[in-house]
Amino acid sequence: MSVPKNMSEPESRDSKFMAYVLMLLGIALIPVGIILTLLRECDYRCEFVYMQQGMVVVGVGLFLIFLAILFMLVIPVRRPAARIPVVPMPVVPPGNVCTSCGGLLMWIPDQQRWYCNTCKVHK
Repeated sequence: MSVPKNMSEPESRDSKFMAYVLMLLGIALIPVGIILTLLRECDYRCEFVYMQQGMVVVGVGLFLIFLAILFMLVIPVRRPAARIPVVPMPVVPPGNVCTSCGGLLMWIPDQQRWYCNTCKVHK
């Protein structure tokens, strides 16, 4: 089981599948249009109508092939935006806030006490 490399892989598969379907339809319509163009079984008016229909079907087939090429080459595949790694903020332990001024307390290891630089008091 393969895992998609990025989020745009399913979209890429869908557009490629659509391009192949359009290409096959266009390729299938061109011979039908040529056959309709070459039909000459009835009088002049009927032959002209078949020729017009045949040319329209050939034109539609060529247009579908053009759309398939457009899907394959020109329409870009959407790629997900690059993610910027988020650096977690340092967690302030609950005892590091001065109850008087709300400033941060510094731990003084020699005295085994907290010190507030704003109040200039040991807590």
